[in-house]
Amino acid sequence: MNYHIRIIFTACIQSAAIVVFFEFVPIGAIATESNPMLVMQKQDCILTPGMNQATNRQLIVSFIMTKPHHFGPAQGLQVDTCRAVWTSGICVIKIMSDYEHGPVFRPIGTRGYAEYDYSTKGELIVWRSAQKHIIFSKDKNDMIEKSNSYKVNSNGAVVSTNTVTQLYRYSIGSRDSIYMFDQLLLACGRGFSHHLSEWVANKSRELDTNMESLEFNGSHGKSLKGRWVMTCQRTLGFLVRECNFYVAGLEKPVLTVANSGVIECAELSLAKTGVFRYGDHEAQCEVLDFEQVDPSNAGAIALRNEVVNQVNADLPRGESEIIDFRGSKARRMSVE
Repeated sequence: MNYHIRIIFTACIQSAAIVVFFEFVPIGAIATESNPMLVMQKQDCILTPGMNQATNRQLIVSFIMTKPHHFGPAQGLQVDTCRAVWTSGICVIKIMSDYEHGPVFRPIGTRGYAEYDYSTKGELIVWRSAQKHIIFSKDKNDMIEKSNSYKVNSNGAVVSTNTVTQLYRYSIGSRDSIYMFDQLLLACGRGFSHHLSEWVANKSRELDTNMESLEFNGSHGKSLKGRWVMTCQRTLGFLVRECNFYVAGLEKPVLTVANSGVIECAELSLAKTGVFRYGDHEAQCEVLDFEQVDPSNAGAIALRNEVVNQVNADLPRGESEIIDFRGSKARRMSVE
C-alpha cells in the first residue's frame, strides 16, 4: 500500500516548544477534515487503548455486556458487569459475571455439546467465568480469570463444583486480552477507523442533514478483507449507527452493528446501547457511565490498584494454571 506523509505541528505554550509528528496515512484516506476516516480517527485515537494517543486523558467507562453461554441458549444468558480505566500507555479492566439461571443438563449428543463436556459418569460439566482482571499496557498484557465448573446429573442436580484460577499471558500489543472492550467500542459506534483502509467516496451519500451512508474498503481481524457499509451520524463525529462488513463471495455480512442513544464526555461520544454480531456470536452492550477524570481520581486509582493486585497475586497451588500465548505455540502449565 502507498502512503502519504502528513506532518502535524503541535505547539506547547508552557515550554515554548513545537513538536512535529509524522503520520503515515494511506493514499485512499488523504483528504481534508471532511474525510470521515480522519474524523473517526480523532475519536478512536483517544477511545481505543493501544492506539497512538495524542493525549494523556484518563477515561473511565462502566458497561454491561449480555451474551448467550457458548453451549447455547439452554444455559441462559451471561451478564458481565465491566469497568475500565485507561490513558496513554495503560488500560485496566475488571469484569464480574452473573448468569440468568443455574446450569442445565443436556444429554450426550445434543448439538453444541462434545463428548469431553461430560464426566465418566455422564454428568455434564458446565464452565462459567466468575471474574476477570486485565492489564493491557506497553509492559504487561495479562488477564487473570476465576471460573467455576459444575457437574450436573441427568436429574438436573448440581453434584459438585470446583473453582479454577487461570493466568493468561499475551504478547505486548495483542488485543486478545481486551476483545470485550473492543466489542463494546464497535457496538457503540467507535473503534472502526483502524479497520478501514480507503473511503469509497463515490458509493457514499447523504441520507439527511445529520446522517450519511458511507462505504470503505478495509478488514477485520488478521485475515478477513472486505468492505464496510455504514450509516454514520455526522454531528457526533461520524458515530457509526449501523454497519455491515461484507467479505467477497458471501451475500450476508459476517459482522453487523446497530445502536441507539448517546452518552457524551469531553467532546467524545458513544452510543448508549448497541448490539455486536459476528458470525454466531452476539453481544448486547449498555454503557452505564462514561467520564474523563484527573490522574488523582480516587475511583480510578482504586480500580487500577485492585486489578494490578489481582493480576500479580500468587496463584493457588493445585487449583491454577498459566496459559502463555507469547510464543509461536500456546503453553499450558499447572501451578503445583
